[in-house]
Amino acid sequence: MLLLIDAGNTKIKWATWDSGRKPGDWNDVQSVSHADVGMLANHWKNKVISECLISNVAGTEMLLKLTEQLTASNIHASQIQ
Repeated sequence: MLLLIDAGNTKIKWATWDSGRKPGDWNDVQSVSHADVGMLANHWKNKVISECLISNVAGTEMLLKLTEQLTASNIHASQIQ
């Protein structure tokens, strides 16, 4: 399963997708405010994520918080510049 994360200026949005699905046919699409970033591991912990890509314009501190949540979920991520 692919996890895509978009860390914007006000919200963190994410979607998951399985390779057996049509492009754009997402399994799950959700968002949280920056204040709720600490709850993201709860959303991802039971998913089998093989790849994670992050787009981040929210800054270094938010990227560190996201990385903590991903690590708690045993997910390795790549950041898109």
